Amino acid sequence: MINIGRIRQKDEYSYRFPTIDFKFQNTGAATAFLWLFEIRVISTEIDFTPVLDFRLEAKDDALQLVAVNHGWGMVSDFEVTINSDVLDQIFSSSTLRYKGTIQSGEKKTLLSLTKELADPDKLRAINNKFTDYFTELNFPPDLRVRGIQLKELSIRWNGKDSRGIKYSGEKDEKNFKSNFYFLTQEGFSQVVFPTKHMLLPSDLTYIAFIDLTKNAHTQRYPISRSIPPGEVERFHIMIGAEKSCRVRVQFKFYIDKTKVINSEEFEIQVWNPINSFWHVDYDDGDALKRGENETLEMPDFDDEFLNGATKVISEAKIEHTRRTLEDLKRRLYGNPNYPFTNE
Repeated sequence: MINIGRIRQKDEYSYRFPTIDFKFQNTGAATAFLWLFEIRVISTEIDFTPVLDFRLEAKDDALQLVAVNHGWGMVSDFEVTINSDVLDQIFSSSTLRYKGTIQSGEKKTLLSLTKELADPDKLRAINNKFTDYFTELNFPPDLRVRGIQLKELSIRWNGKDSRGIKYSGEKDEKNFKSNFYFLTQEGFSQVVFPTKHMLLPSDLTYIAFIDLTKNAHTQRYPISRSIPPGEVERFHIMIGAEKSCRVRVQFKFYIDKTKVINSEEFEIQVWNPINSFWHVDYDDGDALKRGENETLEMPDFDDEFLNGATKVISEAKIEHTRRTLEDLKRRLYGNPNYPFTNE
């Protein structure tokens, strides 16, 4: 049985590209050997859409709204507003709004809200509502706050790309579930609680880079994973590309001599901002450690099976080497401005 977890654009290991969480459960009576996976690339499309990510930071007693454009296209006529029960009471609507442009790959502080920008009378009135938070004995003293919590937080934005296509979006309170923001006597403060993760360990992330020079094609990756009876095997696959793109893929996993498991088709959004060169940190076909590696024993297969597996693995390695050399030649000789590029 296979279970595919959610696609993470960024996980606790700070990988640059989306990682997919795979879990295999061996419901048989003998150890299963997972020896190859394929990625059937159904379609690819370079994405010039602006991709905006927002976050709030309490820094130097100011509440800052920060935006990053991960897309390959700029966003113009850009307008963003932030609202909450407390912010709406003490700030004017114009103070809570930003208008401007964000270029591809740009990180920008859009708003920096301080007590000095608030209405003095309304600020004094809300000070009377201050209370103490995290005073229970199980909270350390440095987490305790006296103030008022910002609730009903929301960020709304709209803009258009270079083609004139309009976009809009919203980030509401559920996106800040592990962050708590407060207005205090000094200004704004923030308390962050770590989120809980699944305890089942995942030791490796396999690296797969989609070849954007091809449309529909299949990429093969040899692996070696043994799954004892009744056990669950977990690993991740990272999907990357040299440019931001939308990729529709299907995974195929080869287990033992004849068993093949196919995933559903699904779409992956790859973010690789222009001039970032994030992809040079990884090699297609590599496996990166996430924890301690375990020693895997290969089951006893006959010669016919092993010869077929060796042929598939050799073809995959040859293709990987060819693409690596071509990429190196292009970077050394094809672009005199490397690592800067006009692409």
